[in-house]
Amino acid sequence: FKKPIILSTGLINLSEIKRLINQFSDRKNKKNFGLLHCVSKYPALNKDLNLKSISFLKKKFPHYEIGYSDHSLNIDSCKIAMNLGAFMIEKHFTLDKNFSNFHDHKISANPHELKDLVDFSNNLKLMLGDMKKVPKKDEIKNILNLRRSAYFKKDLKIGSQFSPNDINWLRPIKKLSIN
Repeated sequence: FKKPIILSTGLINLSEIKRLINQFSDRKNKKNFGLLHCVSKYPALNKDLNLKSISFLKKKFPHYEIGYSDHSLNIDSCKIAMNLGAFMIEKHFTLDKNFSNFHDHKISANPHELKDLVDFSNNLKLMLGDMKKVPKKDEIKNILNLRRSAYFKKDLKIGSQFSPNDINWLRPIKKLSIN
């Protein structure tokens, strides 16, 4: 149907993932194919989550989006997965964790947890920013007040010798050049 495919990697190893990817050879770009790191255990205990697999899969399959399918008892693992660059989080949802004894309700996010997860995701994107290192417009107005210049600790006579001990680095800066 030419729809994007999201493949959960629970219960399969690297060679099986490669074989499955080859079955979808027409999906050789990020927009059409994604892999989700998954531990198929209900519940998946913290010690079993192996979230570094997200980084591993990102390195092994750089042309695909890598996400996370979570079966843990809380949302912390989802937050860590986002920090590791997961493009998607799959988390079960329930209105009530005690609705039944079926394991899906215990590992599911309730409305409060789901809201927390969405808020975290939105804030994470804001905080991470972009892959540039330039001062933002809001910062530039602080150059004069926050950068430091060399000032003598006391008045010196013209031509007198001085040492680094005679200098304080204080705000504001005297010139705009950082040199």
